[in-house]
Amino acid sequence: MKRLSILSAALFISCTSLFAQGDSQKPEARQEIGNYFIKITHDKDQCLKSMNDLNIKPGLLARFQFACSSGDHSGYTFVPGKDENNIREMLPAGMNESAYIVKVSRVSPGELEKRNNEKSKDKEKGFEKDKPAKDKK
Repeated sequence: MKRLSILSAALFISCTSLFAQGDSQKPEARQEIGNYFIKITHDKDQCLKSMNDLNIKPGLLARFQFACSSGDHSGYTFVPGKDENNIREMLPAGMNESAYIVKVSRVSPGELEKRNNEKSKDKEKGFEKDKPAKDKK
């Protein structure tokens, strides 16, 4: 019984030290996961092939929604990933070069209010960040 207690304690200590080592990584070393929008397009003749290609990779077909029945032969989805290259690697070889991929994010009501306040302050100062400079002739 005493031997079992000692073994249990040793196992507990080694496990906690492993978890502690994992947390000691610098935050800079961890890459943030972002959300990406993907649009893949194909023509009417390639419709079924495109869906079959997506179905080869487990779970990928189920992520997409298609507009083919509306005449727009495109598939749309949002996926998490490290960067655009990471997202392209998820796609079948024939699609990864032509896919439209862009990082997206949500804007909360609080963030929107902050942006609106910043824009109001810029207007009061006499300039706007979003407005292009006028050409001098």
